[in-house]
Amino acid sequence: MASISRLDRQSKLRTLLSKSTPRRPLLTHLNADNSWLLSVPIPISASKTLDNAFYHIIIDPWLTSPIVVATWILTIHHVSEPAFGSIADVETYVADIEAAASNSETSNGKLDAVLVSHRAPDHTNMITLLSINPTVPVFTSPNAFSTVKELKHFHNVFQIPDFGKDGIFDWRFRPEPEYPLPPWLGFSRLGEGEKPFELHFGIMLTYSRDNDETTECIILSPHGILDKDMKVFETAKSDFNTLAMLHTTKTSGTLGVEALRVNLGANHGLRLVRELSPRYWISTHDEPHRITGVMALVQVDKAGSVDEALELEKAEDEKEAKEGKREKPNFVDVVNGDIFLLD
Repeated sequence: MASISRLDRQSKLRTLLSKSTPRRPLLTHLNADNSWLLSVPIPISASKTLDNAFYHIIIDPWLTSPIVVATWILTIHHVSEPAFGSIADVETYVADIEAAASNSETSNGKLDAVLVSHRAPDHTNMITLLSINPTVPVFTSPNAFSTVKELKHFHNVFQIPDFGKDGIFDWRFRPEPEYPLPPWLGFSRLGEGEKPFELHFGIMLTYSRDNDETTECIILSPHGILDKDMKVFETAKSDFNTLAMLHTTKTSGTLGVEALRVNLGANHGLRLVRELSPRYWISTHDEPHRITGVMALVQVDKAGSVDEALELEKAEDEKEAKEGKREKPNFVDVVNGDIFLLD
């Protein structure tokens, strides 16, 4: 599929933002995998002292190819070239968003935060991370903290706290005094992930809205969240409106071994939809990477689909004599380089 041009993207931004009153979050797919720009509208009460209309969070940026762990062990290639080939491209796009929001020709193209969800190299791509302005604060899952810290590039690297740990279910919780998030925005981790990979957990991005008691959250779970770890969200989910869930549809792992699962796939994603009730299920981390090296011999990927998951769910419901028809999820595939308004 041809990449979306900057002019087309600018035109789409103007259209989306003209229809969005009050402003709503924008989600932009920076590559065909799990790199995103999430632009959260800054509350009017806070924006009076700021230049921008949105708070821009870049998530798991991998804008280069390939990733070489060791040539004979593992090299990972994008199948599709990222629509945004550099951080400079992303910053130009951020300026385009702000210009469209303010109806001006020029604006600030500054990233506000970096979010790194996992320690795996396709989430902590060093080349891309090192091209980000070191003054931008970075927020990481606990297992990615040392990886990012050891780059010795960023001035400020912070761990994302575990939601519900020590009985704290406050999305505004700050693990340390200098935690540089605005008071209307919070990051939390759902679950810890099982060893050896510690992949299966979620990152919850929560924010408050202007003149609205409703708190919205977006849950990023590129590999899936273990069922047992969803209990912590069950405790407090009535406090949130789950706007979107970013979750894979493909299954992947090593030699099909249960303990070595990587992506949990569409069936698992559908179960999460039933628990979380998100307005949108956004496909993520579904790019069929080209892998070379020894790992290519043992890594097994299988594409999945929501329709297949629904058929399996229907068969299981019939087997258990469950009555009633379940709703089909609002599944959205945001292609490489495209924008989606989370309305």
